[in-house]
Amino acid sequence: MHEKDGGRYIGTNCLVTTRHPDEGWVNLGTYRVMVHGKDHTAFFISPGKHARIARDLYFERKQPCPVVVSVGHDPLLFLAAGNEVAYGLSEYDYAGGFKGNRSKWSKGSTPGCRSRPTLKSRLKARRFGTI
Repeated sequence: MHEKDGGRYIGTNCLVTTRHPDEGWVNLGTYRVMVHGKDHTAFFISPGKHARIARDLYFERKQPCPVVVSVGHDPLLFLAAGNEVAYGLSEYDYAGGFKGNRSKWSKGSTPGCRSRPTLKSRLKARRFGTI
């Protein structure tokens, strides 16, 4: 994307899904995901972002933070994920409000995370010590 990027990025128009460990609500964020190897990616979450708050709680407890990274999704989800919505409000529900329907969830392959069943392509997240 940018001339001085440090590597290859697959996540510029992606959704990063996390779940608050105590309150259970799901957050969607738009973070650039950099490829570090065949089975490894990394991304940075700015302080104060909802996913960072949840991630920090997992790490304080020495627990892995479950994450799902999605590519190939409804563009409305990407637009919702790029907005600042109220703490505790899932961007899935925010986007669903524009479409006039309620979000439907499916149990994903990543413990602690659920995802929309309509995703065309999804990277399988692995449980690492850091995200």
